[in-house]
Amino acid sequence: MDSGGEQGLWAGERFSGCSFVNMLAGLCGEATNHKAPSHPSLPNYIGMTSDSTQGITEDAEPSAYPLNADRIFSQLNGDWRPLNESMRTNCDQQSDGIYLARHNPATYY
Repeated sequence: MDSGGEQGLWAGERFSGCSFVNMLAGLCGEATNHKAPSHPSLPNYIGMTSDSTQGITEDAEPSAYPLNADRIFSQLNGDWRPLNESMRTNCDQQSDGIYLARHNPATYY
């Protein structure tokens, strides 16, 4: 998810070096008028995975927002994995270096 930046940055002429993203846009379509419901990013990630921002209005570590809400992860019966760049340990709930826990919504549930 890109919660900031310029419209069209990820596909088409604006980012011609990303052939895989452009191929997906050609196959699946391209959302060009999407607006993130809020800033900063954590409320957006929580909203995408639970259909509500759960009242979260700021970025914080998972320990600040332990959520008990319906979420997409529970519908997948354990058949999923997050692919988080630079996460040092499985299910890491603390930001560390360039890993930001707020970009891994599963750690909040």
